[in-house]
Amino acid sequence: MSAFGWGTSWRAALRISRREVLRHKARNALIVAMLGLPVFGVTALDTILTSTQDLTAQERVTRAVGGTDAFIDTTEGMPIYQSADVNADSIQVDLTQNPPTLTSAQLASDKAIRAVLPHATLLAEDVSSSVIMHGSTASATSEYYRLDVSDSALNGAIDLSAGRRPTTASEVDLSPVAAADLGVKVGDRVTLDASSARDGKSATFTVVGLMRQPSQMNADAVYALPGAPAVTGEGRAGWFVKNSGGVTWSEVEQLNKSGFRVISRDVALDPPAASQIPSGTPSYLFAEGYGTLGIAGYRFVLGGSDASVAITAMVAGIALLEVVLLAGPAFAVSARRREREYAMLGAVGASDVQIRRIVLADGLVLGAIAGVVGAALGFATGAAALAFIARHTSQLPGAVHVSVVSVAVVALLAIVLGMCAALAPAISVARRDIVGALNGRRGAVTRRVRVGRVVLGAALICVGLVTEYFVAGSSLGFGAVDVVAGIALVEIGGILCTPAVIALAARWGGILPLSPRLALRDGARNSSRTTPAVAAMFAAVAGAVAAGVWLESGLAQERANYQPSLLGNQVAIVGVADAKQAAEITAKLRGILPVTGTMLTGSVGASGAPDSWQVAFEAPGDDFGCPEATNNAITTVCGNASYGGGTVQNAIGGPAEFREITGFDDARADAVLDQGGVVLFTQGIVQNGKTTVVVPADGKLIKKTERLTVPAVYIPVHDFPSPGYLLSAKAARSLGIADGTKTLLLDLSSHATTAQQATADQVIAGFGVHSGLTVEDGLRSEYGLANVVVLLIAVFVAFAAGGIATGLALADGQADQDTLVAVGGSPWTRRRLAGSTALVVTGLGVLIGVPIGLLIAAGLIRVSNLARLDPNDVLSIDGAQRVFTVPWLDLGAVALAVPLLTALGAALLSRSRAHGSGRTVG
Repeated sequence: MSAFGWGTSWRAALRISRREVLRHKARNALIVAMLGLPVFGVTALDTILTSTQDLTAQERVTRAVGGTDAFIDTTEGMPIYQSADVNADSIQVDLTQNPPTLTSAQLASDKAIRAVLPHATLLAEDVSSSVIMHGSTASATSEYYRLDVSDSALNGAIDLSAGRRPTTASEVDLSPVAAADLGVKVGDRVTLDASSARDGKSATFTVVGLMRQPSQMNADAVYALPGAPAVTGEGRAGWFVKNSGGVTWSEVEQLNKSGFRVISRDVALDPPAASQIPSGTPSYLFAEGYGTLGIAGYRFVLGGSDASVAITAMVAGIALLEVVLLAGPAFAVSARRREREYAMLGAVGASDVQIRRIVLADGLVLGAIAGVVGAALGFATGAAALAFIARHTSQLPGAVHVSVVSVAVVALLAIVLGMCAALAPAISVARRDIVGALNGRRGAVTRRVRVGRVVLGAALICVGLVTEYFVAGSSLGFGAVDVVAGIALVEIGGILCTPAVIALAARWGGILPLSPRLALRDGARNSSRTTPAVAAMFAAVAGAVAAGVWLESGLAQERANYQPSLLGNQVAIVGVADAKQAAEITAKLRGILPVTGTMLTGSVGASGAPDSWQVAFEAPGDDFGCPEATNNAITTVCGNASYGGGTVQNAIGGPAEFREITGFDDARADAVLDQGGVVLFTQGIVQNGKTTVVVPADGKLIKKTERLTVPAVYIPVHDFPSPGYLLSAKAARSLGIADGTKTLLLDLSSHATTAQQATADQVIAGFGVHSGLTVEDGLRSEYGLANVVVLLIAVFVAFAAGGIATGLALADGQADQDTLVAVGGSPWTRRRLAGSTALVVTGLGVLIGVPIGLLIAAGLIRVSNLARLDPNDVLSIDGAQRVFTVPWLDLGAVALAVPLLTALGAALLSRSRAHGSGRTVG
């Protein structure tokens, strides 16, 4: 056929399809809904993510500097290199130079800034992270900002949402969260607790407005003017800068030499060429903002495991598979309804190719409509959801926008899926006997089960399981790619085996009552309609079961790995000064809490020397080569660090401290501590009953790395607070280590109530201890929201698959319903047949899907356990692995409730009168 003829043929097919879409709106609306669902979901999600996370450079810089020209952090006290991006969040420090020794006042000084920007206006920002404020009915711990918030140039960084800005030192604005916590509104008064004030005197303010920071919507904050009372723990955060001509890249570089990180509006919106950004060879890296020091080259991976990625890919793949499998029968029903029309076209000379194109044109037109409608509804839904999301996230969304490329790709995917779904019906229609169709004879489209397909399907299932179980977790595997490939092969293999399962069920259906026996035989006779429906159902069930087992196993793992921070009958106060203060605090708290016993514990560390006495451990004979300090540089911590999950960390003490912290007795631990050793809660460090304690040199207080081999015992961590390690007082003295942070542990006769905790916090703050009361609340994610969501999605998808497949089967079987009426079938007989049809589709889907879902989940769990962290990483050694755990509630809902409820709904909702009596069956 010539190109001209090809184009003419397609134009004619598209015109016919357009008329068909308009003629049968209800039937085609179902297909549009199925094809448009992925477009809708992707567009809505893309709109939400793009509007909340992919902010424009203008939006980001406005949130950082407001309407000013720049924000400058306080100096690091050493030269730095910074990136030129909006957040300037990559800062490199060269520690090979001797840094100047600067006092806190010098670090907060603006003298070096004015040397670079002599005519700039600087708005200093002082912040304290925790001050106690009292409202009319409640108290709260809040952030306290002293800043000239009366300057409208801060709009964008700190926005006024109600009331007005403060104009005097006795007025403040609150964040909405702080106002809610304190129980106040605009016009009320709040009081700064005397314990939080630097001068020790309480101060009362009038709340004149509400303010919010777009990047910290959940902040519990108080905004006061610079003349307001100073508070304890207050530090200079930096300066907002207003400068005629802005702040250029050359000025940023000059400020970097003095250790200042600068977010400049001009630089962020018009960054310099890459050649202008210096590249040094720093030893350390500051990342993601101020004060986060880490070893250069070391990175934290925040992503999920291969199995988690596979879960996501599996859900996406099953969603697309559902569309094709459910849309296919819908196109098949539509094609059968139009058989006489196609036969007439064939009778007047239309070729098989042209008839196929007419059916494929239906898929193209409906796919295009689905793409446009799905994209429009997805964008509208995503935009509408932003207001809800803003109330539950810490960041205000930016302007509503969407990735046009992503939406265009997924809309094009809807067209492709539509044509794929129409392909099988197109081939079937083109092969239909013209004379038989014109005579109204609808021969059964029975398909003989092909042994080759069944064998191929079984082989694919085996290959998929081998890939998922063994290849993905081996050194030859590619992680998530292999897991997803294995799952895909299992799903495809199951689809190929579905006709054999349907035929086998029909063969054994003779023992069933009339209605289910007829439904089974009809399903086997019309396998081209039944197979996609059952496959869609089993794919949904398999995905739901696999995801449910994965989540339930994760909860079981979380319960096994959970370490309480304290014993259930304990509370703690961290940062107590000494035994005298501990006794005074205890005396005050005895009238508030049911105290039965106390103990003051000490930890490795030193006030005023936070970098000193970093303790590490080596198995005897190992030498990690801790370097000596040179040029006052901080060395890396050598050996295997030890981690714990308790409130008391890196403890110093003896058997009494061991019992108080862990809650049990252990003769081995008592013996080691009495001998001057150490109790370790991390595996792999103790060898032959000994370990080497290492105190690395820091170039300051500790001039030389100290090593001491002492008796040691490893205690497995499970169900009790772990201090990381418990070093005997004798070993600490030998290494020159003294107590640093002191923690007061209080044993209670009953759990502290919320009111008791709030009152205790105020008492503790009165002693200048701002940590408050630490309470162990236990593991709260017993059956979390994730499981509920997965269960609801599973039930919804399964109901949708079963309902749509049943509706299509009943619509396609209208002639059978008419025959049943002709031979005297009662309305309830026809209803039972409708329910049985639904039960066949959903029941067979469950029969195939549940075991396949369990197999997929077992593979995911095995891969997850094999792909754990490096065994040399102490964080992974003691953690419990995922154990295959069946969520019986989820499984029962999917395997029993869905088929039964779908069958009941089909029986009750199907029309009981035949087409010939004036109403349409199905």
